[in-house]
Amino acid sequence: VLCNTRDEMITEVRKEVKEGVDIIKVAGDGDILNHASAWQSSLSSEDLKAISDMTHQLGKRCTIHARSGRVAAAAAKVGFDWVINATFTTEEDKDTLIKHQTHIIEDEMSLHAKKIKPANSDMSIYEIMKSCALTEDEEITLKNYVEEKNMMFLSTPFSRAAANRLQKMGVIAFKIGSGECNNHHFVEYISKFSKPVIMSTG
Repeated sequence: VLCNTRDEMITEVRKEVKEGVDIIKVAGDGDILNHASAWQSSLSSEDLKAISDMTHQLGKRCTIHARSGRVAAAAAKVGFDWVINATFTTEEDKDTLIKHQTHIIEDEMSLHAKKIKPANSDMSIYEIMKSCALTEDEEITLKNYVEEKNMMFLSTPFSRAAANRLQKMGVIAFKIGSGECNNHHFVEYISKFSKPVIMSTG
């Protein structure tokens, strides 16, 4: 929904909550794909604060999709519960932000993936993903760090085992990646946890 004024934004938040949404998601800086234009926010700090304040006043939570670490950090500072993306993040911003994915490779990939090597790598896609995945203890450490920053830890699971780990860790919501949005069995599995879901659709 496009809103031109702060009053329209507040009215739209009220409307969405009245219609039953649990989470308000805001586009913070558009579909930015390059670093040079990554700092252009579509909303002022005052706009973001108004959205955050109204959302929390109505007992709901809010998130922002922002490729710029600066824009996402600004949202975090005025009370947004979590941020999505923050592709272009500086040292100044990094303590405010975290976007994370949970991978348990043994449950996520077949053994055939050990034979597939991307054109720009000497490692198989299985080995690459295995080297990037955090252990459960590492993820718990990360979650604690995020919460110490007064932010909510949110992660995208890519398998049932990953979803089970996040549930065990006590996450307050799940994010489903756009690549899994039509994986109906997986979506249904996560829905059984009865927690809010942010669904990316690409």
